[in-house]
Amino acid sequence: MLNTESEATMGTGPTMPTLHWDSESEQMPFFNGKAYIEMSTLQAYSKVSVQVELIAYEAEGVILFNAQTSTGEGDYIALLLKNLFVELRFNLGSGSVFLRSALPIVLGQIVTIDVRRHLSEGFLSVDGFENVTGKSDGPHKLLDLGDSLYIGGTPYSEVKKISDVLGTKKNFTGCLRSLRINEQVINLEPSASKTVLNLVQVGMF
Repeated sequence: MLNTESEATMGTGPTMPTLHWDSESEQMPFFNGKAYIEMSTLQAYSKVSVQVELIAYEAEGVILFNAQTSTGEGDYIALLLKNLFVELRFNLGSGSVFLRSALPIVLGQIVTIDVRRHLSEGFLSVDGFENVTGKSDGPHKLLDLGDSLYIGGTPYSEVKKISDVLGTKKNFTGCLRSLRINEQVINLEPSASKTVLNLVQVGMF
């Protein structure tokens, strides 16, 4: 199990993009640090794959989160930024596994993240670099999720158990260029996808 902590020196961040709300030229969802998209529960019982292409404007924030319960008790899987590093976290019932990217991302630049989990093993790759791998100790190999899948953050920032699990209360700030789950491209417009349940403060850039 990989669980390392690193600190990154942060300078002046890149200029935030100009947002165009409800514009005819909508292209990418933009998350302002308070926004999130609620979707149907992630299908990840024995395995799951997620590919995300994004541009971040803050060094910390939740990209993806799905738990067994809305209180944070039980199994979960999370993808987030922490001090400019990409982290994959999951718990199958035998304790949390932390995987962290070998290098920090650069704010304002396109980042491609590839996450895979098969039974007790997790894999994380950022911008095509070699996989960071980790394995859950113990007998549990299946991920039992029951709550909604949240993209770009969660509505649970004040739930202590969840903020402890994630290690942050911050939602993602930046643009989401593309999202693929279990090899399927996800259209994040509610009118185009039955899996999108709710959008909160999500703009389009």
